[in-house]
Amino acid sequence: MWIDEIELSVRSGDGGDGVVSFRHEKCVEFGGPNGGNGGKGGDVIFVASRHLTSLFSLRGKKRLKAENGEHGGTSLCTGKSGKELVIKVPIGTVIRRAGDGAVIADFVNDGEKCLALEGGRGGRGNAAFVTSVRRSPKERELGEKGKTLSLKFELRLIADVGLIGLPNAGKSTLLSRLSAARPKIADYPFTTLEPSLGIVDCGGSSFTLADMPGLIRGAHTGKGLGIKFLRHIERTRLLLHLVDSTSENPLEDYRTIQEELELYGHGLFAKKSILVFTKIDAADPPNIEGVNSIAISSQSGKGLEKIKRIVLNELDSIPAVEPLRSEITSEVKMELPVTVRKDGDVFLVEGDAVRRYLDRRKPEDFDGWRRFWNALVRWGVADELRRIGIEEGDTVVIGDIELEYWDEDK
Repeated sequence: MWIDEIELSVRSGDGGDGVVSFRHEKCVEFGGPNGGNGGKGGDVIFVASRHLTSLFSLRGKKRLKAENGEHGGTSLCTGKSGKELVIKVPIGTVIRRAGDGAVIADFVNDGEKCLALEGGRGGRGNAAFVTSVRRSPKERELGEKGKTLSLKFELRLIADVGLIGLPNAGKSTLLSRLSAARPKIADYPFTTLEPSLGIVDCGGSSFTLADMPGLIRGAHTGKGLGIKFLRHIERTRLLLHLVDSTSENPLEDYRTIQEELELYGHGLFAKKSILVFTKIDAADPPNIEGVNSIAISSQSGKGLEKIKRIVLNELDSIPAVEPLRSEITSEVKMELPVTVRKDGDVFLVEGDAVRRYLDRRKPEDFDGWRRFWNALVRWGVADELRRIGIEEGDTVVIGDIELEYWDEDK
């Protein structure tokens, strides 16, 4: 089954939690902390593979998740890192973020990789918090949560030459004569229901040829089958426009396809194209003024060697199509780590920095709360609370925690 579009949600693995642990051995006085760190969560990685031709392997899968990192252990044992999630996709796959359509990756070569999501970092055990003053810390970090991303996959075949034309123009027959591909061929419209690729051997050089389902008038609005596959010829360097010589009005057939390409947009109308009249063994090829054309017969083989030479000469002067650049950057938008505001009689402290801190470090004793407050002081929270009029005894809400304010500087 041919599948060239799919939506999928992926999630990286959570980091493992750090551990609070102390040595308890006979004859070892003041053994000290030995809590290990948690393991890193698994990454989500996409890899382009030439062995895949469609997105069928992802069909029916709505969510995929990498492994979580294991928790740390005693005796300074670090938890095992989670196994990364490797998803293979066909060459030509464009991966976009589902929300805004931003391009994450565009694969044009076999083996290309894209790190879509990094796994969560493992939390530190209490052994990591030992200092010259704090010899027996009971503090630890929880593992960082993995991240989730909703993605849209879109496959665009990568071929040097694309075959276009009305249904029954002879596209599949030409592909079968020029290459080893064996598409379905029959004497009725819309025999081709999905794109087919073939490699044309020209004795020392070659090019890839893509056969597309036939286009009809109104294809750019969704009529027929062609609109679904028009994007597959966006990456082609050259178009072979096939027109049936036995048609009642070959000129009208030619104009119909040209109009559809122009209305569809995306640069298809501006692509270099060659007009090819087919089935000349059954009818003489017409002459379209101002348009250079080639006449062939796939049945008898007339003109096939000529079209190979012409295509190779044209491809020498046409550069390869550049892949789409990723629109996702690693730049971090610099913002204040926290915001402080007054809501009635309550002072609210909010922000990603606070949330991340509490997600990984749960203050469980006096020292833990003091370190949390020192972090708030570094972020300027204390000064901002005083500026907006906080007094001793007022309530401060930080996340889901309520605290009573006390100014130790007084």
